[in-house]
Amino acid sequence: MGEGPGSFRQGCASLWTAGRRTAGRVLATAGLLSGAWGSVGAQTPTGTVTGKVSDAATTAPVVGARVVITGSQLTALTGDDGRYTIRLIPPGTAELSVNRLGYEPSKTPLTVTAGETVTRDIALKQATYSLSAVVTTVTGQQKKVELANATTQIAVGDKLAELPVTNMGGLLSGRASSVQVVST
Repeated sequence: MGEGPGSFRQGCASLWTAGRRTAGRVLATAGLLSGAWGSVGAQTPTGTVTGKVSDAATTAPVVGARVVITGSQLTALTGDDGRYTIRLIPPGTAELSVNRLGYEPSKTPLTVTAGETVTRDIALKQATYSLSAVVTTVTGQQKKVELANATTQIAVGDKLAELPVTNMGGLLSGRASSVQVVST
């Protein structure tokens, strides 16, 4: 059948060569993977900023304030204690921006060092908002029908004759719906 001792040797040699090639490929792949894993651990070191956001007037913690490294997507919200932490900040100078509804925005410069934590506490001032004045002008006479249930008439003379009334609050109490008399 054409197979002799020489062909057996050739078959073994060819298996040996194929095995060496496969082993070489496996080792090369392992080397590439170890290089890739090594580069993950060798990333550029970064820094961290942490601190507390509080009300400037009362020193109470400000809950839910948004703390951002300006120009990046690095952000945090303050917790119930007003504390925040932002990690993975590239080393160098940065600007810390803090915003919360009802407070004036705050911007603070900071310098981040690789592998270190910068502590930056921020006191926010409450924002002052004023509303425009509203002026209402009514002209002409209004009829009771136009006001619906907003008008009630009390015949003071009749009520004084019926009830022992000592003051105006006693006269009005319980005589008209939605009227409360409060003594000061």
